[in-house]
Amino acid sequence: NNGDITQRENVKVTFTGFERIFVKNSLPVSSVEKTSVGYVYIWQVSLQPGEKFELVSTINYLWLIIVILVILLIIFWIILRLTNRVVIKKKVLNISRTKEGIKGAKIMLHIKNRGPGAVKNLTIIDRLPELIGPGKYYGTIKPTRIERGRFYNRVIWEMPGLEQGEERVISYEINTNINIIGKFRVPCALVKYHLEGSQKKRLAHSGKFFIGVKED
Repeated sequence: NNGDITQRENVKVTFTGFERIFVKNSLPVSSVEKTSVGYVYIWQVSLQPGEKFELVSTINYLWLIIVILVILLIIFWIILRLTNRVVIKKKVLNISRTKEGIKGAKIMLHIKNRGPGAVKNLTIIDRLPELIGPGKYYGTIKPTRIERGRFYNRVIWEMPGLEQGEERVISYEINTNINIIGKFRVPCALVKYHLEGSQKKRLAHSGKFFIGVKED
């Protein structure tokens, strides 16, 4: 206000209904009027001589972009899970417990080709923590090889293919090098495969979970 008397004005800014959701104003609004073109924000201003009024309105779409990206990732994950030709499920059965803790367990892997069509060149990989290794018992399907690493041991099976609707059940026992008190994480199992007539490698995995006993 460059004058000598107090001035009273109404400052009006119009936002669309969409912009209104994301707008942030530096000063509280006095009133809002809905019109045919949007929403009119009104600030009732009273300025003394030499006083000035400053208003900053910011429209920030950042959180909307983040929400959209999260939704897209969820949709992508759902589509990926639903479109995987081969699914693998992992279960832990017959946990061997002693007073000192966990000594071993039986692992079961269920692999199924949901189709359509056959798959070929399957490689099933089950990872075990460093202190856990496969035992002497295996079911009807013996592993192709066992790899021992610094952080994980890997039990690997190779299969030439699975027809549509065909499934396999793999079971084997694991033993621990020490008695485990409490619980430990069981890593996921993986299956790598090719679609019939394609050289592109596909991948599916089971979930991971914890097994353990309660401490006294």
